[in-house]
Amino acid sequence: MAMQELDLVIFQHILTSKKNALEFVHGCNEKLFAIDAWRFAKIILDYIRVYKEVPTRKVINERNSKNETLLKYINQLWDDIDKIKIDEREYKPDLEKIKNRFTEKLIYDLKERLVGDNGRIDIPKSVSELHSAINSIKGINQVKAYEQRTLKESIEDFRSKYVAKMNDPKLGVGLKTGYSCLDFVMGGLRNQELLLVGAETGVGKSLLMMNIGINMWLGENTLDLEKDFQPGADILYFSLEMPYADMLERVLACIAKVPQTAIRDATLTEEQKKQLGLALKFIEKYPNDFTIIDIPRGATMDSIELIFNDICATKKKKPQVIIIDYLALLSHDQKDVADWLQLNYLSEAFHEMIRTHDVAGITATQLNRPSQNKGASSEQTGLHRLSRSALQAANSNFVLLIEKRANEQELPNMQLHLVKSRRTPLVSGTIYKQLSACALLNSPIEDYTASSADISSEIESV
Repeated sequence: MAMQELDLVIFQHILTSKKNALEFVHGCNEKLFAIDAWRFAKIILDYIRVYKEVPTRKVINERNSKNETLLKYINQLWDDIDKIKIDEREYKPDLEKIKNRFTEKLIYDLKERLVGDNGRIDIPKSVSELHSAINSIKGINQVKAYEQRTLKESIEDFRSKYVAKMNDPKLGVGLKTGYSCLDFVMGGLRNQELLLVGAETGVGKSLLMMNIGINMWLGENTLDLEKDFQPGADILYFSLEMPYADMLERVLACIAKVPQTAIRDATLTEEQKKQLGLALKFIEKYPNDFTIIDIPRGATMDSIELIFNDICATKKKKPQVIIIDYLALLSHDQKDVADWLQLNYLSEAFHEMIRTHDVAGITATQLNRPSQNKGASSEQTGLHRLSRSALQAANSNFVLLIEKRANEQELPNMQLHLVKSRRTPLVSGTIYKQLSACALLNSPIEDYTASSADISSEIESV
């Protein structure tokens, strides 16, 4: 691979900023660069690792003065680096670009290696190659760098961000769920945050996750738009219990707000055909993707991550939300442990994955049997309902429970309870069912009620 400008840009970021240099060596290595830059990169990075400082050209030349060929190589490359103009604020995006390039090359090389000269696949060798590629991708994307500043050093940055937020209230806001009772307190789901949806069987875990995913994908756009779209999100929806065709029908029915059975049986009325046609036209023009992946039960988190990386490489953009429907249907390497412990491992692996790749995650879990005390709503909706694997909550930023009431299937609404939040008050709220269209509709913001058990609400009132 020939040297590209991106390599020179990263070198310039490293050689002109101690902060960037230390962050890079803490989590990356020379393999990110083009092959003809590896030797130079190793010389520079090894120096930074040892001395915790950025080297000057003079220092590097003196250390390699006995090798004229190497010295010529170093100075030619350094001359090219010196010609590059950078913006310090672009270091993170530039680093993401070179990581994506590395991941893309790994995946394409893997595709070529999996098929032998005779066109047949060597299964044991292929499995080994897959594991090696996955580990390399995970290693290079692992979030290893840390941020360290005193309060005094943080003041200027804090003031700037506060003023920017005053001028643009949308700055730093996460992806909205589309439900006022949640978005009012959460401010949307942010990158590296995991939302866990809990409910009993048949209450609507999958339906709620799908609707949240569609709301995040859609953003503030409406189906009548053909251009000038507002920001939305790219969504990866892994369906482990529903075939692709059925899942597609549900998603289209929800977007168009038409009966799923009428799509399935091709019996839409003329008005419903217009609604579906409007939705299809919008999808064709809309720049954000809602990608459905039908993957069998027993798939692993490694296979989820491999698909994610493949999509990043082939589509040249990173999905912002990963939804897994649902966690207990995945498999884990440690199959000889109890199912509750497997759920802990899986939730831990999913949370690690979204932090590593800087995306948001949503998944679901099944609740254990409720208390016999049917009269107390708090007994039906607390974190204790996760006792089959309470550690799932420890790996989640938010835990949202769907309350199951008597005659739940006949009720027109759905009661939600945010029972854990790492950064907001707790809240309860109501949304409304349009089950024929697989849709869950928003309710007025007045429906939310903050829980007095959360200390943050007490702090705000002081």
